[in-house]
Amino acid sequence: MKTAFLSFRVLPLLLAVLLFPGLLVGQDSGPADQAQPAATAESTSPAATDPDAGIPAENAPEVIAPLSGDTPLSPMLQDIKVLWEARQAERAALEERFRTAGDEATALAIQREIEELMVQTELSILRIQADHARREGRITDAEKIEAAITEMTSPPQLPPPPERPAPANDEH
Repeated sequence: MKTAFLSFRVLPLLLAVLLFPGLLVGQDSGPADQAQPAATAESTSPAATDPDAGIPAENAPEVIAPLSGDTPLSPMLQDIKVLWEARQAERAALEERFRTAGDEATALAIQREIEELMVQTELSILRIQADHARREGRITDAEKIEAAITEMTSPPQLPPPPERPAPANDEH
């Protein structure tokens, strides 16, 4: 069963966009009080920019403007940001160790540490989401997130071996 929660591959990008919108290519990193034009689905959708894209305008994805520097973060995003910044510091230290690794075996071990750190970061973020969902009374959401955590942390269940017919005893 696949879940609709954030996957490991898109999580860092999504967090970077939410927490640090000035990092986006083409974004003005000037003062936060400068007004930026609001994006609309019609002006930025593939259908609007390329009539041959084959996407009707009414089905084009809506573009959501990133958070500005003065937008207060929700308590959940504040918790995620604190965790993310701590884990990024840990990752930077591991990457520095990786760059100075003396041999391939050490480098591989450090690479695995980085991978495990990122998996644990994703699990921690999901736990934060579940905790906040429970606090806000969204029990169904919390249970779905917790099910996703269980699925991610449980070893895969192998199907039972196929039944094979018993060998025929031909005694002639």
